[in-house]
This record gives sequence, structure tokens and C-alpha cells, in this order.
Amino acid sequence: LRDTQARAATQLATIFLTLHALTHIWDGLAGRESLDHLVGDIPGVFVLPALALWLTWTQPRSGQA
Repeated sequence: LRDTQARAATQLATIFLTLHALTHIWDGLAGRESLDHLVGDIPGVFVLPALALWLTWTQPRSGQA
């Protein structure tokens, strides 16, 4: 049960980070953010969700080797 809860929490956090990054991309496409701002967002806003996606969905599920 503990592993299931931890996995669910990790997935929810990853979804939030991804949606947050997509919001930044949307703002850039809509002209509300400059290209310089988006480039500055790369380490904190775009790399973190990409890493979280990779870590979350490449880990074996409970009961799998």
C-alpha cells in the first residue's frame, strides 16, 4: 500500500509539473512571455518535468521485477 501511495503522489506531482511547463509554453506561443524568459525557464520549468516524467514512468510498478 505504501508503494502504491508513493507512486500515486509521484505521478500527481509529475502531472502538475508538466501542466505548469505547458502553461509556460502556451504563454510563449500567445505572446505573453518573451523568448528570453522561456530560455531562462529551461532548467527549472522544462527540465524538471522531463526528468520527473522519465523517472516516474520508467520505474517498474509494484510487483514487477
